[in-house]
Amino acid sequence: MSISENFWNEISTLEITNPLSELVGFLLGSGEIDFQGNVFVSFRRAQPVRRAIQVMEMLQGTYEVQFHRKRSASSRQTYVLKSHLPKDIFDLVSALVTGSLDWHIIRGIMLSTGYISDLNPWYHATLDVEVLEQAKKVEQWLSKRVGAVYLITKQSTNTIHLRSYEALYKFVDGLGAVKTREEIYAHHFMREKKLAAQRLANCDNANLKRQVVKYEFHKKLFETGDLTKLTDVEYAVLKLRVEHPEFSYGDMAEKLGVSKSKVARALRNIEEKLSGE
Repeated sequence: MSISENFWNEISTLEITNPLSELVGFLLGSGEIDFQGNVFVSFRRAQPVRRAIQVMEMLQGTYEVQFHRKRSASSRQTYVLKSHLPKDIFDLVSALVTGSLDWHIIRGIMLSTGYISDLNPWYHATLDVEVLEQAKKVEQWLSKRVGAVYLITKQSTNTIHLRSYEALYKFVDGLGAVKTREEIYAHHFMREKKLAAQRLANCDNANLKRQVVKYEFHKKLFETGDLTKLTDVEYAVLKLRVEHPEFSYGDMAEKLGVSKSKVARALRNIEEKLSGE
C-alpha cells in the first residue's frame, strides 16, 4: 500500500477529540452552512466520509450521504454529506468559523479537500480553502509551524501547497499521523542514500576529483575566510556546502528555498570575496 493510502487510513481513524473544530475544517475546505443549521460538505474519498459521520453523531446532528459518480475521466467522484445541527451546536460552529485556527481545523480541511503525493520522487501535499481570506489565514498559520507553504489562486480555487520534505514532515506530524510521519522519514532517508550512490556511480574519476578539490577549496574558505564579508544567503550557501559535500546545486536550492542559479551565483561571489585574502 502506498504512503498516500496509509496516510488517509491513518488520519481518518485517529481519535476524534474535538468534533466541533473538525467540522469547522470541513466547512472551510468544501462545505457550507445555512441559518437553519443545515450543513453540506463534499469529500473526495470514502475514508474521511466515515469520520465525518462520526463527527456528526458526536454533535447529535442528523445526516445522509450521497455519492456522485464521475461523468467523465477528468471529473472527480465526490461524496456529499448533508446534515442538520442542533441550535446550540450551530451557534458554536458559526463562531468558530471566523475564530482562530488549530490542528483539528487543519485536519478537517485536509480530510475534505486535501491531497498527498506518493512521494516518488518529490514530496508535496495540497489543501483547498474555498474563501480567499480564510485561505490566506491558513497559509499564514501553517507558515509559522511547518515552514514554506504557498497559496495559489486560480479562478475560484485557493490551493495551499507544501512542496518540501521538511514542511510535509512537520505538517503530517501536526495532523497527528505519526505512522505516516515515520514512513515519510524512512522514504526520504532511503531516497537520499540512493541519490548519493547514483551521483558517485555517475561520476568518473576525473569529475569526482574535481568535486573533491572544489569542496576542499570551499571548506578552506569557510574555515579561514572573513565570513563577515558575506551576505546572509552567501553564508548559508557556504555553510551548507561544507556540511553536505554530497549535495548538488539542486539539493542546496531545495534545502534553502532558492533557485539553482542563485546558489551558483552565491558560490561565485563567495570565491571572489574570500579567495583574494
